[in-house]
Amino acid sequence: MTTHDLKIWPEWFNLVIMRTKEFEIRKADRPFQPGDTLRLKEYEPTTGTYTGRVGICRVTCVLSNMPGLLPGYVALGA
Repeated sequence: MTTHDLKIWPEWFNLVIMRTKEFEIRKADRPFQPGDTLRLKEYEPTTGTYTGRVGICRVTCVLSNMPGLLPGYVALGA
């Protein structure tokens, strides 16, 4: 199992923390696998800085090559 450190913008971070958003759409730039951990670090794009808030979730499934999903991207159940 691998831990992936990922940036996440504030509007999406808040939904993850509230457990309203239970998936991530990400570039398939690393070997995501079920059981991996996502360490989502809140990132403020207007200032280019991290806020210090972190959310942790476990990958439950990885979907790729699906209708509606751009090539090179994955949907991660988390």
